[in-house]
Amino acid sequence: MKHDYSKMLIRHLQRIYVLLLCLSAPLAMQAQTLTVGAAPSNTLPLQDFGTIPVNRTSALKSFLISGASLTNDVTVTAPDGFQIRVGSNPFSTAAITLTPLDGTLSATTIDTRFAPVVSSAHQDGTGTYADNIVATTPSGATTVSQSVAVSGTSPSGPYIFVDPTLLAFGQVSGSGSGQVLTFTVGGKNLGSTDITLATALTSPTTTGGIQVRNPAIAGSVFQNSITLTPVNGEVIATTIQVRIVGPVASNSNFTGTITATSGAAVAAPSNVVQVTGNNSFTDPNSSSTFTVSTPPTNPITPGYPSGGQPLQPFSTVPEKASASQTLVVSGSFLINGILVRAPANFQVSLDNAFTGLGAGSTGTVTGNSLTINPVGGKVENVLVYIRYVPLVAGKESGTAINFSSSPATSIGTTVSANSIGTIESRTVFIKPSPLVIGTNVRSAPQLIRIHAELVRNPTRISVSGESQGAQGNPNGYAQFRISTDGTTYTDPTNTTNNYIQLTPDPTTNIIDQDIYVVYAPTRVGAAQAVLQYLTPDVTASPANTTSPITSSFSGTDANQLRGTAIDVEPTRETPFQAARNVGDASASINFQPDSKLTGYGEFHLVLISTKSSLTVPDVMPLDGTDYNASNGAFQGAGQSTLSDGQGNLYYVVSAGGAPTATITGLNPQTTYYAYVFDYNSTNLYDDGDPNQPGTILISNAENYKGPAQSTVFGAILPGVTPLPVGLSAFTAQIAGPTVVRIAWATASEKNNAGFTVERSIGGQPFAAIGTVSGAGTSTASNTYALLDAKLPAGATLLYYRLRQTDLDGTNTYSPVRAITFAAAKTDKLAQLLVYPNPATQAVHVQLLGPAAEAPLEVIDALGRLLRTQAAPTNGEEALLPLTGLPSGLYIVRCGKLSQRLHIN
Repeated sequence: MKHDYSKMLIRHLQRIYVLLLCLSAPLAMQAQTLTVGAAPSNTLPLQDFGTIPVNRTSALKSFLISGASLTNDVTVTAPDGFQIRVGSNPFSTAAITLTPLDGTLSATTIDTRFAPVVSSAHQDGTGTYADNIVATTPSGATTVSQSVAVSGTSPSGPYIFVDPTLLAFGQVSGSGSGQVLTFTVGGKNLGSTDITLATALTSPTTTGGIQVRNPAIAGSVFQNSITLTPVNGEVIATTIQVRIVGPVASNSNFTGTITATSGAAVAAPSNVVQVTGNNSFTDPNSSSTFTVSTPPTNPITPGYPSGGQPLQPFSTVPEKASASQTLVVSGSFLINGILVRAPANFQVSLDNAFTGLGAGSTGTVTGNSLTINPVGGKVENVLVYIRYVPLVAGKESGTAINFSSSPATSIGTTVSANSIGTIESRTVFIKPSPLVIGTNVRSAPQLIRIHAELVRNPTRISVSGESQGAQGNPNGYAQFRISTDGTTYTDPTNTTNNYIQLTPDPTTNIIDQDIYVVYAPTRVGAAQAVLQYLTPDVTASPANTTSPITSSFSGTDANQLRGTAIDVEPTRETPFQAARNVGDASASINFQPDSKLTGYGEFHLVLISTKSSLTVPDVMPLDGTDYNASNGAFQGAGQSTLSDGQGNLYYVVSAGGAPTATITGLNPQTTYYAYVFDYNSTNLYDDGDPNQPGTILISNAENYKGPAQSTVFGAILPGVTPLPVGLSAFTAQIAGPTVVRIAWATASEKNNAGFTVERSIGGQPFAAIGTVSGAGTSTASNTYALLDAKLPAGATLLYYRLRQTDLDGTNTYSPVRAITFAAAKTDKLAQLLVYPNPATQAVHVQLLGPAAEAPLEVIDALGRLLRTQAAPTNGEEALLPLTGLPSGLYIVRCGKLSQRLHIN
């Protein structure tokens, strides 16, 4: 029985195995499936991709692929001329492998596009493409597959293309679009036919327009249409800019097209770009506009955009922010924010703290920009703050803060700025009167205002020196000194103390300070200098170079310091003899100093005039002044002249130290008068030995000696005058304590009506004191006399002359005669009186006052002693004989007292 049981168990197990095989057979033999379907917005098959040029791509199309009961990966392969991808992967001609999960491939989107290229099947890339995209997966010894038909054409004739075919601008305003969009256009096989881009509106309710521009052409502008010229039959892919321009109707949709054409060229695949936009603003006038103005508190400037004053110039020092200024910005129907852009070295901000921009230190940002965003298309009275923050010194002009918000018109607000320091003098130095040279001689101090702006560092102020080797100043030391307190002055000889230093206000960076300036000459002559500055903040010159300070006043020399130092004044007048042969065109002045006397001038200035006298100081050479003598020629070219209040001229004919001055150019018929002024004008030494005084004349160092009396009568240089009266003698002599006798004689007379005797008191204007009738016409000698018995009280010096009058009223004047009277006995000063003067045979001499006892002497022009006798005492008169002495100039001397005496 046991054996039987075992057989039965075996048969039972065999039945179970057969059952399991029967149950598992459907799984192993179930079919693998691949399914393709249309992706959303697509239909199968995917024909036709249209006409696409070689090396360009079409718009993509998609299909779905899924699978079930898969045991292997699915491979998707594109045919020649097509590219595929999954998801966002790049398009490629390579096969795509899809891996199922647990035998299932979920529906997967395959994107496809037509991309014709040169290949073995299409040797030039053109022609018709028609094939399948194939999906396969192995299934045992066989393959499961699905296919999607695709086709396209690559043109071989002329074609054009545009890409993309839709430009959607979105929100626009009545002014147009707020942005510029672009598309690409090109073509091939065009021959010489241009591509024309023409714009058009496609709806009767659309207003405004479309404009295009080729940015590759420099200076091109937006237009309604443009053309592109092929090169070798081809227009390569060219980017075109597009904008919508107003007026676009409010509350409307904008639709239009840009169409590309070129003869018979076909679209590949399209030659039309659709242009859309939407103006949602409801106001009738929805043009985008904005304004930029200074705050309304500023006065209105006619013609200034948006009213208000323009921005004032900014100024500050480098690395320091300037004070800010503001602009007010408002706008309506704005599509974009208002972009505000500052130029370099400027900052713009919506707050006055300029948060995050810096104020000049490390990390400071300039040239920044900001955006003012509209609310509902509006910007209302937004303040923009502006300031200047230069990092180095410089100037800004012609630059602007730019405001833009397309399609509104952009606005540029001009700004100017300066961070270069300036320095100037605001007071003119007045040239002081000439100073007589000496030790520590100085002019009175003058205050000069120094004004500097935009300076950060202390500024050195100094005085320019003279060129080395200047006469009397071999080291070229400055002849002016400056001080900040009027007490301690600079020392030109000390390089550590030849300047002062002015410190700017650290807040305002301004120097505004008076300094003291004195003229302190160390040599004679004219001196000239300028104030100089040394600072790195004024970059007109290198920082380590001294430069002249300019003046705020006009004139090329307004910044000059000028002064004149003169030699000491002579103490004596040099005797001279004026000589002219009557009727000669020349004359001479012979100087006759007394060799035993000192104090004469080193040089002499000779004046010639037809005026017989001059009045001092009406006619007086100016100390420190050079005069042009024109080489001795009367009325010569460039000759200097002096004049009196009546316009009478006195010509300078000689200036120098020669013993004789020769005058030329005289009119033989004219009588002239000579005047001499002594002067000194040296402080040099011929050979450098200070013990040997030299006579080198230095310009502008002249110190002229004025005469003791206010009226000077010139030495006569007679001419040939066809006078109606020949005057043979004319004298004026004291005839008593209060009487003067005037006498004269004539050799002949013609039509002589008479004589008028005129008198001058101490050089005052002449006045008539009496008249004497003439002899009419006579060839005989006649003598005349008149007593002046009404002498003015207290007069000590009187002058007399004759005024001869013809029957026709013509007047002729005689030479002048002088009479000297003793002063009152109460006069405490010693005086030597000599009269008459001029004289012929003898003179009366009277010594008044506390004079020292000394002999009475007569000395000629060469300094020789010719006569001597005892001097009068107790105020008495003494008669001094002159017999044997030739006519000329002499000196009558008694001790330290002397008088000139003319002997006729």
